[in-house]
Amino acid sequence: MNLVSFDDINSIDDYLLYLLTFSYSMTSLNKLVMIAERKGILSQDEEELGRTIGYEARRCLQVIEDQYTAVLERTETDNETLVKKLQALVKLKMEK
Repeated sequence: MNLVSFDDINSIDDYLLYLLTFSYSMTSLNKLVMIAERKGILSQDEEELGRTIGYEARRCLQVIEDQYTAVLERTETDNETLVKKLQALVKLKMEK
């Protein structure tokens, strides 16, 4: 995945798409840590750090969701449309 650059954000929809992408990333990060802990593949110290990572990921996810909701409310776009746009972008990148 590419980092966000100045040229990537040209509209409020672009901004919302990136927020949506980051929310999926935070959800994946939290799940990764939970799976690693459940499978017992981390040392005790790593598990403790993993719990901290999971906590921070959930905290960031909540902030991202709050921002996403607030910005989405002032647009004419709906969540379903943005999810479909994101799916199309992912499919396009996968085909390249």
